[in-house]
Parts: sequence; C-alpha cells; structure tokens
Amino acid sequence: MKYVLLFKLLSLLTITNQQDTFEVLGGSVVVLAGENTTLPCHLKPNISAVKVKVDWTKVISSDNISKVHVYENQKDVEAEADSTYRGRTSLFREELQKGNVSLKLIQAKLSDRGRYRCGVQTANWYEEAEVQVSVKGEGSLPVVSIGNPSGWGLEVLCQSTGWHPQPALVWLDSEGQVLPAEHIETSRGQDGLYDIKGLVVGQTNQITCRIQQQLIGHMLQTKIDIPSDLFPKFNYSLILWVFISALLISLVIFILYCLYKKRKDTQQAQSWARSGQNTTCNVFLKKYRSDDETADLKDGKNVNLSFMQFAKSHIIQNENLKKQLDFLNTRKLDYSDVVKSHRTIHLDADNAHVDLEVNDKDVQNTGQTPQSLEPNNLQHGSACNYVEVPQNTVEPASNNYERFKKAPCVLAKDGFSSGEHYFIVEVPENGWIVGVAKASINKEKTLDCTVQEGCWTLRCGQGRLSVHDGTLLSLSMTTETEKVGVFVNYDESFVSFYNVTHHDDTNKSADHIYTYTNCKFESENVQKEKVYPFFGIGSSKTLNSKLIIIDPFTND
Repeated sequence: MKYVLLFKLLSLLTITNQQDTFEVLGGSVVVLAGENTTLPCHLKPNISAVKVKVDWTKVISSDNISKVHVYENQKDVEAEADSTYRGRTSLFREELQKGNVSLKLIQAKLSDRGRYRCGVQTANWYEEAEVQVSVKGEGSLPVVSIGNPSGWGLEVLCQSTGWHPQPALVWLDSEGQVLPAEHIETSRGQDGLYDIKGLVVGQTNQITCRIQQQLIGHMLQTKIDIPSDLFPKFNYSLILWVFISALLISLVIFILYCLYKKRKDTQQAQSWARSGQNTTCNVFLKKYRSDDETADLKDGKNVNLSFMQFAKSHIIQNENLKKQLDFLNTRKLDYSDVVKSHRTIHLDADNAHVDLEVNDKDVQNTGQTPQSLEPNNLQHGSACNYVEVPQNTVEPASNNYERFKKAPCVLAKDGFSSGEHYFIVEVPENGWIVGVAKASINKEKTLDCTVQEGCWTLRCGQGRLSVHDGTLLSLSMTTETEKVGVFVNYDESFVSFYNVTHHDDTNKSADHIYTYTNCKFESENVQKEKVYPFFGIGSSKTLNSKLIIIDPFTND
C-alpha cells in the first residue's frame, strides 16, 4: 500500500511539470495605418493561459524596451503600459483557455512598426517569442482639380495623403506619355505619413495623375477629362504682330550695335596710332608696311578705316592660331601620354634677374620696384607694355653677364635637345610667364620674350591669359588657372600648355590652353639648339608672390 501511494505522487509531479513546460510561438503582421490588427502569439502545447502572466513589450534598442500590455492575476494591468498604448491594446479573454495570448492593437500608427516580444511566465517557467509589425500607408485616391490658364494650357492640380513609404507622382497625357511637372511637393504629417501634391500645365483633353510606391508596387491614379472650351483661345493676329515687332526691334538693335562697334574700332585704331608705343598694330605695320607709313601713323596721320580693318584682320584672324587648329585636328594630344614625360626641373639662380629670389624649386620677385610682366591694357589687339624701372644700384656679387638684365626672368639648369618633356608650375594670380626659351636668348636685351626672341610662353596679366606668337593673342578661360602644365615635343617642334588646376582632385583630363606649332628650335646654321624651361614673375600688385615648380614624384 505504501508503494502504491508513492507511485501516484510521482505521477502527479510528472504531470505538473509537463503542464509548466511550454513554447511561445510568435510571427509577423502587416497593417495599414489607421486599421486594427492582431499581433500573433500562442502557447505550445495549447495549455491554458488564464492564470499565467503575459508581458507584451516593444524593443526600441538593445537596452531600451517599451511596455505595451501586461496581464497578471487574471486581469489587465493597464497602469504598467506606456501612455502610447493605453486604451489601444487588449487580449482575447475567450482564447486564453486555448493558449492564445495574441494582442489586439487598435488604430495602428506608423510609430507602431517594429519588433515586439510576447513573454509568458508561470511559477516554474518563462518563455518568450518575437513578433514583427510592419505599418504601411496606401494613401488616398488622388484628387485632381483644374486651375487657371497658364501660357498655352491649363494648370491641373493633384493631391493625395496618407502614404508610406514615400510615393512618387507622375503625370500622363491621353497617350500615356509622361508630362513634365511644373511643381511636385512632398510633406510629412504628424502621423509620419507622406502627403504629396503636384502641378502641371495641361495642353490635352485628358490627363492622368498617378501616385505610386515603387518599392512595394502599390499605385493609385485619377483621370480627368478637360473640356476644350476651357483652354485659352489663341489670337493668331496678336501673335503675328508680336513676332513682327520683336523681329523689327532685333534688327534695329543689331544695326545700332554694328554702328557702335564700327565707331569703337575706329577710335581704338586711332588711339593705337596716336600712342606711338610698341602696340600690336605697330608691330604689324613694321612687318607688313613701309617705315614711312608707320611714321605717319605714329604721328596720328592717315588713320582711317582701312588701317583698322588691317589691324583687325591680323589680330582676330591670326594665322598662327589657324595653324594651331589645323595641327590639333590632325594630331590628337592624349594628356595621359603627356604626363608620362614629366621631368624634374631645377632653377639656375646664376642667370636670374637681380630682383628675383631663386631657390631650387621656386622663384619670387622681391625687388622694391619690380618690372612688370602685366600689360597695361590686355585685350585683343593690345600688346604687353612692360614698364621699365630703375635697377637696384647694388647687385649681388654673383651677378654676371649671363643674368637677365631687363626682364625679371630665370631659366632652368637643364635644357632639352630631343624627345618629349613635361613639367608643372604652380602660378600666382597675376604677373607671371612660363614656357621654354632657346639657349641663345639674349639675356641682356630680352624684354618681351616673344617667339622672335626665341621664347614660346604663356603669360598672365590683369587676370587674362595670353600668348606672344608674333601678336599678343588674348585667351579666354572659363576656370581659374592655378597650375600650368608645359609639354615640349622637341622632335615635332611644338609646345603645348594645359590648365591642370583641378586635375589631381577630380581625376579628369587637363584643359588644353594653347599650342605653338612649327617652333624653330634650331639655330641659324641649322644645328639643334637646346631649349630651357623659362619662368618670369613681376608685378607691383603681386610682390613676393611665388612661381613653384611641382615635383613629378611628390606632386607638390
């Protein structure tokens, strides 16, 4: 009898432990904003949950949770729930006996989306499961209305609210082709849902406003028919009158401009002739006209339209520029190949002008009254008027005949007599000149650094770039020039200049500025002559500014 009672007691304990051991099963749910939903949670096996503790929480972060609903001692403990959920949650009491502890959520908000935990606890056991809640807004049907006339059509407005994720608005015509929208605006309400509205100027009788969520494939659209009599009536006679008037006004403006330009060019030519200075026009006259004619022009005589036309034809229709364009059309300069010819350049302080302070990689003008490399009036047709000023009365001991005497310039130590060579110079804002010069350049008399003197250079003065190819040709650049690349192809007799200011930052090809072609590097006896990298800096406005040679290996 004693053993029978012991067996029954052990059986009772086994049954009790089996009833206290269970699993909690969760799930996921997708709900539209504003609608009711159920967060699924069940016990396995389906034992009664009437006397257990049910604890629903929302996981905000790994160390932050929010109380959603608490059921304990067979009743809801509403005080423990966060204010956001009070009055919006409840358990299905009739389902507790079957192990169903799912949570009913009323009027789902966008803020309700996220990860929840359903925890069930007895005196001897605790288990929990996760439930994922997604909230979306499918939005309201688009409302389309007709507005005021605009141009050749009518304004059409489309509005819709309550979307999530963010939607896109597209206008379509009667053929299903997309219309360009005048304005589309998306905003977000306090409930976190998106409102969208758009405006288009319609010119067809049928327009469709389509709002779609591409990520989830949801779309709503509204089509509107516009009566023809609402469109603006065209006054063709008025349109024709406006067109003819505009044409006549344009013609008058063009004629006035031509007269103004003709007068201005004539005055400019007269000014050049009266100045008696080394202007471009006088350079051409010395080249193409007799000395008597030049003398007359310097005295301000015989200045007429033919002279102005003569000057313009040689300044604007520059023959060297034409040759350059023909050359560039036949020989493609690949900048990636140019960079492969990068050379290390060292400056030769022994041939530098006395006003220059020269280091191995940079040069600056430290003279109290430096000569200027800036033209007085740089424009198409005007030459560089260099200002000669008194030299320093005391020159350094190292001064010798090989120094530049008039131009504030310096050569590199090493020159080139064959092959391809490339170097980069960091330049200041104004008053500089870079390029190459022949070894035989006359350092004592050289002032203008022209092609005729054996120089092929790019210069900057008064914020403009120019080249001296027999004229002073002003170049237009749309971007700033802080770094200049100089490429010399000795064997093919050309020198090219590049704007490499942003080349290192953007990995883009450099901007081509100008190319001298058919460069006469050889000497008079047809022997090859070395050309040297050539640098100049001088401006009263940029005193102590530097020209810096960029090292090819460090790029600084």
